[in-house]
Amino acid sequence: MIPISPFAADYLEASYQVKSAYFSGDTAMEIENSVKLLQFSPWRGDLWQRAGRLFMNDGDLEEAVDAFEHADSLGQLDSQGKVWLADALLGLDEKTQAREVLRGLSAERDVFILMQTATLQRQMNDTYGALNTLLTAYPLDSMNSELNYQLGIQLAAQEPDSARQYLQVALADVRRQMGAQILLDLLDNTKNIAGTVERFIYIGQALAQIEEWDVAVHAFQQAVDIDPDNAIGQALLAEALQRMGEDGFPALEKAMKLDPEGEMVNGLAALYFNRQGKPEAALEYLKRALTANPSAVVWEIETANILAQMGELEDALQHYQTAIQMDEENWVSWKALAMFSISRNYEVNTIGLDAARKALLLNPNSPALLDLMGTGLMLLGDLDSAERYFLQADALDPDQAAILIHLGQVHIYRGEKEIAFDYLRRAIEVAEESRLRDMADRLLIENGGK
Repeated sequence: MIPISPFAADYLEASYQVKSAYFSGDTAMEIENSVKLLQFSPWRGDLWQRAGRLFMNDGDLEEAVDAFEHADSLGQLDSQGKVWLADALLGLDEKTQAREVLRGLSAERDVFILMQTATLQRQMNDTYGALNTLLTAYPLDSMNSELNYQLGIQLAAQEPDSARQYLQVALADVRRQMGAQILLDLLDNTKNIAGTVERFIYIGQALAQIEEWDVAVHAFQQAVDIDPDNAIGQALLAEALQRMGEDGFPALEKAMKLDPEGEMVNGLAALYFNRQGKPEAALEYLKRALTANPSAVVWEIETANILAQMGELEDALQHYQTAIQMDEENWVSWKALAMFSISRNYEVNTIGLDAARKALLLNPNSPALLDLMGTGLMLLGDLDSAERYFLQADALDPDQAAILIHLGQVHIYRGEKEIAFDYLRRAIEVAEESRLRDMADRLLIENGGK
């Protein structure tokens, strides 16, 4: 019998450990042994690509880029690997390189890859690039609800009258129904003012309402391109830019000069100064906004939010309640009160759950509200009811890291750690925010999952 050489034995052991770590979800072990395998066979582009994905999951973007580029130099980086490479470069703020990598996917004919490409282009604020990518994908799967939704929101900000056909198809997806319907209603109600500043402002506000901030930037930019002296357009553009992590102050400063007493200008100035760590100044601007429009629910909620942030919980509660009294059918006010109570564990049983229920009654099938309700119940120890709400939320929006983390926590509290680890690993895979990825990773480490 010929003995196995030390080289072969080490290779086989590393290979075994990689497979074992993959099935157990032990990222650190898989990385360690993948590196060993690559020492034996550096020509394996598939291993370099897998190593890159593992480094990304572990938050080591520089190592991820290096691994992906090794695979690329071997001609073995596939389309999914190129998307991951662009994502890692974007995480390192290497936008030019990321854009170049994505440009290499222009001939791709896989809808899933093209939609990932468009998502990254949106993150780079490359609105036209994202639209072109989505239009390339459309003939490949013209009835794809998500693809139609993405096309609909992009066109709403650029060519509004072309968006309707795509938004109509998007209505078939329960996750996109509300957003698509909001935009469809808005487009119908403003078709008589096509091409005006006002229409683009309304479209931008609708996009902001459904949290599509990068596209909202483009709509507001269209408005101020038509009329640079429109104070509301400038203030809204500033807010949208800030939401995208860009400097919106020049636009806000111009708005404040154009309309120093205006409701919208002062309200959005308050949001700006609060983000700059100046809550007292923010409250003053909110007072001006409420003076200009005493019935504005949004500024009451923002006043409450800032007071809560400052630790003035009783004063904050009064403002949340005032916002609800202004319009008891407004689910946003009930959600704000529920979030205040549940996030601070403040009168959850008497305030938080009741507010969350009322928000859900007014806006059923909202994954965010179902998740909020579940969080309140979990805080009170009702794990079975909490899980039911989390599972409903997950069914409606299966790739939301926050929901997966909450499901993981429920099973941790029950002592069902292996089930919890599956949810937490899924959360790490899909998390778009490093904060959520870190939270899931910490829970895994604290509970022996890594």
